[in-house]
Amino acid sequence: MNAYYTSQLVRDEPMTIHPSRMTISCTLEFRPVLAGTVVAEIRKGDGSLILRIPFDENGKPFNCVGTEECLQGMGSWGTICDSNARTVQIILTKSLPDDAVAKVNYEYTMDEPADGPA
Repeated sequence: MNAYYTSQLVRDEPMTIHPSRMTISCTLEFRPVLAGTVVAEIRKGDGSLILRIPFDENGKPFNCVGTEECLQGMGSWGTICDSNARTVQIILTKSLPDDAVAKVNYEYTMDEPADGPA
């Protein structure tokens, strides 16, 4: 264990908004991901928040924040985060605006093997 540098915060890692504008996904670049630290954010081109989705230790969304329309359109059955596989997938029932940008923030540990990018 390195007493001076044992975890790393990753901010604004890009996510892919698929052509339907209803599915957002990514594979997190750094590993091992600390469960419960993953937060996806979707913003308009002007930076205003559309949707913020924190994921709990089990990869389920909780305490989501966003526009009422987007919160109602969140297909929770398909919104998951798998910290072990380092994947995040969000499925909405309504399309995002054309200027939407999706990014993810999370922490990974440097105390275990397989540090850094995959």
